[in-house]
Order: sequence, then structure tokens, then C-alpha cells
Amino acid sequence: MAELTIKASMDATSVETGMERIKQQAEPLRKQRLTRLGQRLMQYLNQAVTLHLIRRLHRLSHFKLP
Repeated sequence: MAELTIKASMDATSVETGMERIKQQAEPLRKQRLTRLGQRLMQYLNQAVTLHLIRRLHRLSHFKLP
């Protein structure tokens, strides 16, 4: 019975270390995805702001400045 308990705890430990290893390997991928998402978000924001400014300038250009 003691042998069985030891084996079960060893299996649990190996599962935990396996999970830990998987997490460590997945971390760079997760960061890479996050940075890609961040870049896409910034690109979208830049486009939105640029478009907004162009429209504002276009609207203002209709008025004659003194």
C-alpha cells in the first residue's frame, strides 16, 4: 500500500513539473501574441486618429481664414 502511495505522489509531481514545463514553453508565444495584438491595436488607433485629423482639417479648409 505504501508503494502505491509513493508512486501516486511521484506521478502527481511529474504531472505538475510537466505542466510547469508546458507553461514555460508557452510563455514566449503568449508574449509574442500579446505584442502582435498590441501592435495591431496601435496601428488601428493611429489610422483612426489620422483619419479624424484629416477630416477635421478638410472641414476647416472650407472656411476662409482672414
